[in-house]
Amino acid sequence: MLTVDGQLLELRFGFPTENSISEIVINNGDFVFNDGYFKHWDLLSEQGCAVLYIPPSNPESSPQVIPYTDNC
Repeated sequence: MLTVDGQLLELRFGFPTENSISEIVINNGDFVFNDGYFKHWDLLSEQGCAVLYIPPSNPESSPQVIPYTDNC
């Protein structure tokens, strides 16, 4: 576990889980988390403008952060 801005961040294989990173990102007030994707409030209606976070599946892998910026 790790504390960020007073919140406990759950880790899996040394990286944030999907749920714990969503709480940190959403709590800053500019983003929403829906169906695995982070979207900025100002761009909710835009398709193809989001970031996907995929936590590592095993100790040897790293998380994936995939930006979708075609329609931003």
